[in-house]
Amino acid sequence: MVTDYVDSKDQRSIANRLAAASQEHDKPSESMRPTEVARSHGNEPSKGAKIDEELQKEDEEYLKRKGKA
Repeated sequence: MVTDYVDSKDQRSIANRLAAASQEHDKPSESMRPTEVARSHGNEPSKGAKIDEELQKEDEEYLKRKGKA
């Protein structure tokens, strides 16, 4: 939430604060697997998350075989 980033002592303009908040929110986590979020909350990952993780692993293996990773 943007209000989490508002500090009365912050000297940045409102536009800069919003840009900084947007960048923090939009950062994708490279190491985060699709099933990690559910497991970290003590839940069973959804079928879609399991499929996404499987596809991601297959893509990584393919790229390693091709020498791209």
